[in-house]
Amino acid sequence: MQNFIQYIPQPMIMEQQTKRSLVCRKPFSIEEDARLIEIVKNLEPFSGWEIVAAHMKGRSARQCRERWIGYLSPGIRVEPWNDEEDTLLLQQISKLGHKWTIIALHFNGRSGNDVKNRWYSHLKDITYQSPDGNYQISRDMDGSIVNSKKKRKRKLISAYNVAVHKLEKKNEPKVHLVSFPTNDTSLFNSDLYLPPLLPNPLHAVINISNVI
Repeated sequence: MQNFIQYIPQPMIMEQQTKRSLVCRKPFSIEEDARLIEIVKNLEPFSGWEIVAAHMKGRSARQCRERWIGYLSPGIRVEPWNDEEDTLLLQQISKLGHKWTIIALHFNGRSGNDVKNRWYSHLKDITYQSPDGNYQISRDMDGSIVNSKKKRKRKLISAYNVAVHKLEKKNEPKVHLVSFPTNDTSLFNSDLYLPPLLPNPLHAVINISNVI
């Protein structure tokens, strides 16, 4: 059997290789997040991630889609987890394993990344797997959670809100400040620094002295 690759036109192969080499592997920056939000909001109706990626230099359609679904969608919840959610997460992991995207469908507004991070950053160290395969939270005699590892407090930050703030700052009208040379004493005339519609207080003092 002949190799299938020879039936693909050589220019097409080179084009695909070029596209792959131009794709950025670094994490999305705040500027890229802001740009992605701006593009998605302006594409009404939504035209697909290939169109979005065409406006995102160095990013593939898959990268744009995963960034949006996992971090930038306005519907993503970032508030602290509660006990009911932890219990549900353990139940779903017991049934489905580490299929985070599918598990996230059982949570209103939680992304696959959020679900995965909750397991690895918190639940993994305080649970055990019972003989029937279900995960249970380890507790001592008084019902307190058993955890030998010290947990760091994590600040809950919405990537969407950070990017929107960046976008708003970018769209603010810019004020250009004019700098004056400090050696020009003529620029320090008090009349130059008074609002045009207000009387000069220096003149008011002179008028009062004349009356007296």
